[in-house]
Amino acid sequence: MATILDRIRTTIELMVQRLSSKNIGQELRIASRQCRLLATKANGTLHIVDEFSNVLRDAENQRIEILPWEPAAVELHGLLKDAERLIDMCCCGDEWLKVAIDRGNLKLTFGKLLYDIEWHESVLCSSLVLEKNAFVQRFCDGNLTFADNFKLLAASKKDFQSLLDLLRRSHVCDEVCEPGTDGGCLARKLLKKMEEEEIRVVVRRETLPLQSPLLLWVNSQQLPKGKALGRGSFAKVRKTTWLGLEYAKKVFNSGSVHQVIFKQEVTVMAGLDHPNVLRIVCCFADSELGIVMELMHKSLFDVLNDFRNKKYAPGAVTPFSITQAVDLMLQLAEGVRYLHSKHLAHRDIKSGNVLLQFADPKHGTTEPWSNGNTCPFIAKVADFGLTKIKNTSTHRGHQTLMTGTRPWMAPEAYKYEWTDEPTPSSRYHPMKLDVYGFGIMCCEILSGEEPYQKLPSYAAVKAGERPKLPDYIPERLAALIQLCWHGNPRMRPVFTTICTELRFIKGLLLRGDQEALRNIAIDVGGASMNIGDEVKVRGPWGGGGGSPFFDGVVTSIKSISVWYMKNPMACISCVEIEYEVNERSFFVTHGKGIRGSKYAQVKIDEPNEYVIEIEGSYGVTAAVTVGNAEVVSILSLAIRTNLTKYGPFGGSGGTQFSSGEGKVVGVFGRSDMIIDQIGFFTVAPEAM
Repeated sequence: MATILDRIRTTIELMVQRLSSKNIGQELRIASRQCRLLATKANGTLHIVDEFSNVLRDAENQRIEILPWEPAAVELHGLLKDAERLIDMCCCGDEWLKVAIDRGNLKLTFGKLLYDIEWHESVLCSSLVLEKNAFVQRFCDGNLTFADNFKLLAASKKDFQSLLDLLRRSHVCDEVCEPGTDGGCLARKLLKKMEEEEIRVVVRRETLPLQSPLLLWVNSQQLPKGKALGRGSFAKVRKTTWLGLEYAKKVFNSGSVHQVIFKQEVTVMAGLDHPNVLRIVCCFADSELGIVMELMHKSLFDVLNDFRNKKYAPGAVTPFSITQAVDLMLQLAEGVRYLHSKHLAHRDIKSGNVLLQFADPKHGTTEPWSNGNTCPFIAKVADFGLTKIKNTSTHRGHQTLMTGTRPWMAPEAYKYEWTDEPTPSSRYHPMKLDVYGFGIMCCEILSGEEPYQKLPSYAAVKAGERPKLPDYIPERLAALIQLCWHGNPRMRPVFTTICTELRFIKGLLLRGDQEALRNIAIDVGGASMNIGDEVKVRGPWGGGGGSPFFDGVVTSIKSISVWYMKNPMACISCVEIEYEVNERSFFVTHGKGIRGSKYAQVKIDEPNEYVIEIEGSYGVTAAVTVGNAEVVSILSLAIRTNLTKYGPFGGSGGTQFSSGEGKVVGVFGRSDMIIDQIGFFTVAPEAM
């Protein structure tokens, strides 16, 4: 116990001591008030850790059962080390101008650390409380408390004004002006950029004029060409050095089309400052057109490809532990949520457009990272300009106009692939395309495999073909991912909901709360559909084979088709359900069916008729076997509406189950060749 808690204490004490130094006024030139706010938050953590140690010691002495707490403590220590590194960076003395240009507006970075420290404190302390409501989803929305948000806003405004005052002094950048500017002063250019940000709200859908003061413009001749990092059909990326720091330099090919692409990309990226969004540092438009960006380690696709080629952790089954994977997903979801909050849709979410950097600069590039809970990477969403054009060089497919790359492409955008026909905006919502691509990418992160070994057809994707999720992941996480790649865009959650759910799942993983991880998160679907607490979960019943499915919560069920076999091969081999959401119908199919199955269809005469109960049985089936092991599956189903009863369909025997009385508004479970497991969402009679 003492080791990790003592390390937390030592880190906090050093951080507070650093900021209390008598010379700190000369060293701390950037974000001084935000640094002190962060140190104050950390100092509060010190008191919480002391109290936690006392309660933990009493619990151990009395042999009281508690949940695992060490994973949360290790992550909390990692966050405090991040805070320490951020404060050290701001203690830059005479290098303040370089740091200001390099890091930009740090408000959201400080805000994220403030929230994450408090959230990890909550997870840590909740391990001492066994009640089910000790750790709940409402603690996971990612929003600072009103008091902390007010303090951060006040501190960031004062820090912004302090930097403006520094820049307004007489010439302050002799050592950096000459090599980095085009006959102008860098401090003056940064001042003009910040003043423009202060008075102007950028309209994201308008292309900014070339040489806009909202961007920092430099001379491309002063950016040396370094190692090639990558190239596409419209740009090349190389490593470069500027102001003594390493960056990635992206040079766009010559031609009028590429000038338009260049303007689009700088328009999108201008003014974006988020810890999980790739930041543009400066631009150039002279003999070359290009941008200078943060230098990252590798793309997520390349990291996963290295894992597949056994260059990293060759003995590991998956590229990341489950907690690391969820943390990585959460970072990416936060980045996309930020873009959506700025009314920007990425439109090409995929592993190749995610860049990674080691969270700890001392981390070696050949070290395995699949052990432990803490994710070793900072993930950033990148390549916004790629979403505006057709890029025939995209890996494993074709990028379509405004809709993405094929393996990550939502079915509503699929039919316009390989054509120059613009996709009608009425057919899809761009932000829902991002949710679908995110779901596919989550499967990549969990399995380490590419989404599909063979690219599926439009008909297959429309019919519900998706990558196979690994069997080891918690049901709650599987349900979220399946909701993200749902065939009906209206069923896909918004990224605010995704972030909250992922953070809650991460907390459950850190606490080792396996029971809660098995619960299906019905509020993920409900949050985007305004369905309240009246929705109940019934089941699931059956075996543990197959892959999980989650249809979400809908307005009503219009028809249920059942393929079944009777004794002695009793089973439900396939179910197709026609749902309705907001007066739109869509079909969902589970199970692949077995030759010789009988077929029955139940049509529901909505709104006069509706399903009030589904009952059936489950047990060992002789229809399929796995080696010598018996397979437990759903043996029969019967559908009862408010007017009549249909069925039963299937065989007899087994253990009986029932959804109970109440309108059935959704189905979940597990399936492969047959229906292995089934459960239902219902609305109580008084809520109907």
